[in-house]
Amino acid sequence: MISFMKKYFPLFIDISEKNLLVVGGGNIAFRRINILTDFNPFIKVIARKVDKRIVDLKITYKKMEIFERELCEDDFKDVDIILAATDDKKINQNIADEAKKRNIIVNDCSYKDNCDFYFPGIINKDSLVIGVCASGTNHKLVAETVELIKGKIENIFKDKGKNNV
Repeated sequence: MISFMKKYFPLFIDISEKNLLVVGGGNIAFRRINILTDFNPFIKVIARKVDKRIVDLKITYKKMEIFERELCEDDFKDVDIILAATDDKKINQNIADEAKKRNIIVNDCSYKDNCDFYFPGIINKDSLVIGVCASGTNHKLVAETVELIKGKIENIFKDKGKNNV
């Protein structure tokens, strides 16, 4: 029997007018929201407690709403993408199950096989956007690769600037 690893196709989409629901207000939610703001979606954050960094980000990113409360059924209305980023695996599973019932694409930060998409390592320089993914299997490799590529891109942009002067 031949076994192969499921791979995810890299798809770059315009999320600038999409409605994203982020359930969770901790470190993972912050990191993802911080990256997403560069792509200009509407972001609704729901968590019992929201990290101060997310609250501070809302000061400059006006397309975000924050609700410190429990998730309710109405929160799934008019949502295009959901990030289940709580620190409770069972809650994330329930969110993913509900999203799938409603045909909303979902990323469950606690269980890779429950994701419709993976949140990639992002390199964003001017109009260049690079996403790095290891199919949910090796976050350390992704982080190391992103840092390596970032350094190389910075050098390329520096060299181009010297040639254009």
